[in-house]
Amino acid sequence: MSTARHALLVDAVLVAAVAAARMVVETARGLVAVGSERGALFVPSYAWWWARARWLGGWNPWIYGGFPANADPLLAPQHPFGMLYAALSPNAASALEAALAPATAAIGMLVYLHAIGCGRTGRVVGALAFALGGFVTAHAEHPSLLRATVGVPWALAAIEALAGRALVAGVGAAVAAIVLGGHPQPVAFALLLVIAYGVVVGDRRRLGPLAAGVALGLGIGAATWLPAFELVRRSIYASAAPSGLGPHVSLVDLGALVVPTRAALGSACTVTECSGYPGMLAWIAVLGGAAALARDPRGRFWLGAALAGVVLSTGVLGVLGMPGVRAPSRWLLWWQVGMAAAAGLALSSPLRRTWPALVVAAAIAVIAVVDPGTHRAALVATGTLVATAVVLAASVGPGARHWALVALVAADLVVFAVSIPVGIPPAEFRTRIAPLEDVGAAVRARPGGDGFGRVVVVPRLTWANWAPFAATRLVQGFDRLAPTAFLEVLYGMTGPDLERESGFVLGFVLDASLAASSNHALDLLRCRFAACPTRGGGDVGWCPFAERAAAGDARWQGLGAAGDGMVLFENRRVRPVAWLVHRVRVVSHADAIRLVRGEEEGFEPANEALVEAPVGSLSAPAGTEAPVDVVAYGEDEVRLAAVADTPALLVTSELAYPGWRATVDGTPVDVATVNGAFRAVVVPAGRHEVAFAYRPRLGHVGLVVGGTSLVVLLACAVSAASRRR
Repeated sequence: MSTARHALLVDAVLVAAVAAARMVVETARGLVAVGSERGALFVPSYAWWWARARWLGGWNPWIYGGFPANADPLLAPQHPFGMLYAALSPNAASALEAALAPATAAIGMLVYLHAIGCGRTGRVVGALAFALGGFVTAHAEHPSLLRATVGVPWALAAIEALAGRALVAGVGAAVAAIVLGGHPQPVAFALLLVIAYGVVVGDRRRLGPLAAGVALGLGIGAATWLPAFELVRRSIYASAAPSGLGPHVSLVDLGALVVPTRAALGSACTVTECSGYPGMLAWIAVLGGAAALARDPRGRFWLGAALAGVVLSTGVLGVLGMPGVRAPSRWLLWWQVGMAAAAGLALSSPLRRTWPALVVAAAIAVIAVVDPGTHRAALVATGTLVATAVVLAASVGPGARHWALVALVAADLVVFAVSIPVGIPPAEFRTRIAPLEDVGAAVRARPGGDGFGRVVVVPRLTWANWAPFAATRLVQGFDRLAPTAFLEVLYGMTGPDLERESGFVLGFVLDASLAASSNHALDLLRCRFAACPTRGGGDVGWCPFAERAAAGDARWQGLGAAGDGMVLFENRRVRPVAWLVHRVRVVSHADAIRLVRGEEEGFEPANEALVEAPVGSLSAPAGTEAPVDVVAYGEDEVRLAAVADTPALLVTSELAYPGWRATVDGTPVDVATVNGAFRAVVVPAGRHEVAFAYRPRLGHVGLVVGGTSLVVLLACAVSAASRRR
């Protein structure tokens, strides 16, 4: 192995180890890698997609009464990091991903900087500035965002180092990793950056292979983003864009781009959204080498990209007409990549006018000390500043200077990263999921029922998405892409109203009318149980079910405490998984929602169904019919056995959604939407087996496109390797 390759390999191991240091430290401290939104929103959602890994699968029966996980791009199950959750427990997979993501980002930036000829110090510093900089470090609680981010330097490296079919394969693989990352916003920003680099800086003769590689990468991700179109169309985003810009960088937030503050002073923008600290050494390099960067085509591009990222992150240009997009602060992705690459380039040539840069950076570092949450990180950054000045001014050999600077940037950025932990103490983790486990245990201990009854918690249940792991069949969860029909049934609001009341979309249930005798929403959602949290001393807080039970409403029966923090009630009017009706009423969708929610009287779901169009010829039964039996109940398939005296409508308490197909005795039949949001099929007289299976057409198309694109990419890679040999 040549000396250069050996050095590159050593550097790759080094930057990967340093980038993963935060998780090593947190693991040594015994923390569980499920802090903040990583635990509340993402990690459990990733894992339950794999509860029964099938060809597509992904319909969660525990939350929202059936939610198309594979259609939610944020879950990114096909990303290599998403595969971790198929083999490991959620907590173990989360910890491993939290270490692998920055390590992968660091190696990718190292390879890119090597490809453009940066010196050893420059490429190591640039790699660490990207992988442990503020954007990547602070967004660790958003795994889907990082999954799209870490592929960027790999795409840049492919553009610089490869040609012909190898370029097609390399860019295609990197773009596929970006697209499969899942979060649409960073996916779009990352692709724009990669394409801009290829067009502005890359060899014009490589534009054809570059375009082909981008197309292949998009094709490989088709099974993720094609079904997402249907989900977005069925969600509140179809009727209401997010209100306001969301997090954006203001003047006071700019300090967080220069100093290791956890939160910009006086700003409403969180550390997660507005951090962009690249390390003191990166700042020194960029400021001291600005003149050299301005003379280099790549240097000019990265300075421009970094500046553009800051400008766009302020929201001054809105969201560039991108529908449903919020948080322009995520344009800081461009800033982070630009600063890291610019630092690598600047350190590859002698720095000029270093002392003015040091004076400016020193003044800002002193300001950072006033942030009480980051004293340690600010002091380390200040020490890095002083030590860097000494190293640059000292008469030492290039080897000693290299390792001294690497040690300084590593110490600075590792301390900064550790100051924004991903994990939480195990006791805190247990405390957060204990209410779910207590409710689940109390429900399972209750006799009677068919075992499929769901639970609703009022007004909210933090960490609701962990319901599958607590064996608690919850009806609420945390996701902004919940189908609108479900939200209308549960909350009685249209899309714009739901968007304004964003807490509803994040699992809050604040509607007291759900407990009223006239309201059938919880009955049809198969909520056999309702729970309310208790306050200190065991007192029950706001709880409409307790109020109805105390008023003598026979619908609700108090079951007592469920563990230390919950009080449980049973809904005696809950509907089963499926039942037969022989009468339908044709109404509009809006009228159906009002009737289901009891805003208009005269609807009894046990005896009739509300439809928007006639569903066939039904007739009254000769006598009392037997209940519908559940033969099998899975994430993407439900099989039922029904005996009808006369033609009837089999109504379910399962949500209707495009892609659900039905058969009666193996013969395909149409699936009707009834009662505003639920599935039903017509069955003839006699004994029949009815099967529902989730087989979305867009999923089929996505798999075909993705499989074909993958085969073409592999063929390009094999052909390129053969030619090289």
